[in-house]
Amino acid sequence: MLPRPVDRRDIPTGGRTPIRTGDGGADLLERAKAALLCAFQPIVDVHNGVVYGVEALVRGYEALGCEDPLELFDRFVYLESVVALEELLHRRAIESFAAHASDEEVRLFLNIDGRALLDKRRDVLERTIEILASTGLAPSRVCIELSERSEQYAAKHVEARLQSLRSRGVRFAADDFGLGHAELKLLFDGAIDFVKVDKYFVKNIGESERQKVFLSSVCRFAHLLGVRVIAEGVETEADFEICRDLGCDLVQGWFVATPQTDIKAIPSAYPHIAETGMKLRRLRTQAGREGPIAAAMISNEPVHETDPMESVFEHFRLYPEMDHCAVVDAAREPLGLISQLSLRPFAYNRYGRDLLRNEGQQRSLARFIRPCPSVDIQRTAGEVLDVFMAHPGARGVIVTEAGKYVGLLTAEALLAMVNERRLTEALDRNPLTRLPGNNAVAGRIQEVLTETGAIQPTRHICYFDFDHFKPFNDYKGFRLGDRVIVLFAEAVQRHIGALPGAFVGHLGGDDFVCALTDHDSDSLRRLLRLLLAEFSDTVAGLYDEAERAQGWIESDDRFGTVRRFPLLRCSVAVVELPTGAASPASVTLDATFARLKATAKANTSGIAWERVSHSATGGNPCRRENSVYD
Repeated sequence: MLPRPVDRRDIPTGGRTPIRTGDGGADLLERAKAALLCAFQPIVDVHNGVVYGVEALVRGYEALGCEDPLELFDRFVYLESVVALEELLHRRAIESFAAHASDEEVRLFLNIDGRALLDKRRDVLERTIEILASTGLAPSRVCIELSERSEQYAAKHVEARLQSLRSRGVRFAADDFGLGHAELKLLFDGAIDFVKVDKYFVKNIGESERQKVFLSSVCRFAHLLGVRVIAEGVETEADFEICRDLGCDLVQGWFVATPQTDIKAIPSAYPHIAETGMKLRRLRTQAGREGPIAAAMISNEPVHETDPMESVFEHFRLYPEMDHCAVVDAAREPLGLISQLSLRPFAYNRYGRDLLRNEGQQRSLARFIRPCPSVDIQRTAGEVLDVFMAHPGARGVIVTEAGKYVGLLTAEALLAMVNERRLTEALDRNPLTRLPGNNAVAGRIQEVLTETGAIQPTRHICYFDFDHFKPFNDYKGFRLGDRVIVLFAEAVQRHIGALPGAFVGHLGGDDFVCALTDHDSDSLRRLLRLLLAEFSDTVAGLYDEAERAQGWIESDDRFGTVRRFPLLRCSVAVVELPTGAASPASVTLDATFARLKATAKANTSGIAWERVSHSATGGNPCRRENSVYD
């Protein structure tokens, strides 16, 4: 028996016809057949506005005295008729979709109440597959949304049912993501294809840094697992742009379109989505098409899931250098890889190929498909390598564009990219401190400056420089000079480099740079004071007692004149780029640092801090909002 929820039969209905106390499951189902309708809301690609799918939504529940769909399903669960309700709604959605959705690449997203899956007598999802078959739709045209509001997905028989459907091509989405934890295991185990972030985390996201951090973290985590992200409840252009820039792949909400009961009224694409941020899209697409991913991938044709097994052998004949063959569904979305090694027993068996060609072995191709992680072509090489490393044993990474197959990065190509990155990093590291060198520093600062300002939290760039290092080095010798540099490198990594996402680089000599994102300014200022004080105390031990007492040493200046120089210390210039501010040009930033460094060296604390902003139009130079000279 299904668990009964709290009895809500007496909830006021605001004048609508209430559900009567005596209503049975059959009576209520008959009333539902007359009252309930399906509406469809488009889910579109963030880059081109093309409709990827439509979600079927229930309408007409008010006529049954229900405040919302949740109450409707509570009623049917109470009357032990929720499976019958799901079958009714799925049939209406599928039949309407099959009759009027002309684009064969558009998917139908169907919701399922998790409590309906607990009924062991009637398999609601199997009935859905039967309805699909009756309309001629392939299972791969459907995505089942599993809501985090339910906790039933961990049941063994439920998990087995989901896996059975997945093997037949049905996709799954984690709906209402962020409101619970029911789907985390399915997500981790690779049983989820989409994460639908609940509108609670999307609405007015531009006003909340916490929402931005949450959504960007979800996108990074999902993409690492090869899962696409859908933002729900996108109602404004501002929310859309932030969701797109944070990494969402698809969006759904009133900014795109309101739900339509007539599915024929939904176009194939929405121009206002395509036009929003066109320049950014062109830059990203160009970077993807011309970047290291495109250069390393093999753009051969995949095999379709409905092709005969002979086509797989033909693929390996055409591409003899390939050990794996990509398989896609009707929408050219990747399903996985077939290994040439797995076919050898059949290829070299006298009757092996005949067996695979046999009409009775219709699903022989599917049973050879093995999962493979996928990445969008617009991701960076570093992100691709992170995905590859997160899937031990993966024989490659499938490259997609807008979710569709465009090529394959073999394991050999990926390992070459890994080795090249490690070699580049090793060559660029400073030989004394082993910290990233000039190229890495320049690249990291450029990343900080070029990321989209509308979504960017507070950023800090710190430039460290020793005061009176040359006189110390000349007076004490280069061995102690190198020792001082190593001591500071260790200290800055301990105090600043340990912060999440912090970058520490060594430009050479006594010049160091740190870049931080989303850190509190007051906390960073305290860390810098502690770092500089510790360094001064450490360096003091390298002078003799008399030198420490007098506070200076004598050495030649750059002109050969003997002068007194204060004891060695470090100063720091800090540029703060506040939340939402566009970034200054590199040349402007360099001028700001030059001015701040001179100021920091003249201060007793050795710190000069400036909070700057830049005109969004790019026409004005870097504007100083306030400066703090500690």
